[in-house]
Amino acid sequence: MLLSRSPQGGLQVVELTATTVVLIFVGFFAYLGSRRDLRKELLFFAGLLLGTLLSLVDCKPLMPIANRVFRLILFAVKGGAMTDDPLPIWEAVKKRPPLVNPADPKSILWFNTGVFVTLAIIFYLLGNRLWRAQPPNILSILTMAGSKKSRSQMPRVLLTQLTSTVVGGLNGFLVAMFVIPRYLAATQTLVVIPGTAAWDVLAHSLRYAIVVVFLVFIVRGWQQAKRR
Repeated sequence: MLLSRSPQGGLQVVELTATTVVLIFVGFFAYLGSRRDLRKELLFFAGLLLGTLLSLVDCKPLMPIANRVFRLILFAVKGGAMTDDPLPIWEAVKKRPPLVNPADPKSILWFNTGVFVTLAIIFYLLGNRLWRAQPPNILSILTMAGSKKSRSQMPRVLLTQLTSTVVGGLNGFLVAMFVIPRYLAATQTLVVIPGTAAWDVLAHSLRYAIVVVFLVFIVRGWQQAKRR
């Protein structure tokens, strides 16, 4: 990662290698994995893996299905199912351009992205739906490290959390595999941020952050007092 500043206009350039971007994805999703149940992460991994495999063939098996469903929806919206002579409406619908044009790279890109994101959301929500229990809390086990029960649970909890973290990192790697070749494929990608000074933004937001912190402490203290 390279950080440089232009002596003329105060231009700041941050250069990230592809490896750094991948590590950011892996680290972020590994952290999320450590906070979630292992079964949820495995199911989420299955969804991302399916989306990745479909993206390798540009989701071509799904394109005809998507175009047919799109035309059927248009046919229904235009009242084709409610009329006595649906043929003219169907002929008009057939003349409309398809939802996904296999000859248009942009159309293929957004369709691939839509399929990948949809599968990720479905499998993520499905995991939350199937397993509502929270993962083992390593901190609570550590606070009871002196008890015999905690010592017996420690290896299992550590192994479960470590496995969930590794699976989360793999999820981040799959997301990076999808995002980088499609959206960061150029030799250089420039991200432009408006010229407001970063310190001005932080100083302006500091008072709101202080208020939020105080509210969190107040709510936390009220919860502790209520439990007593």
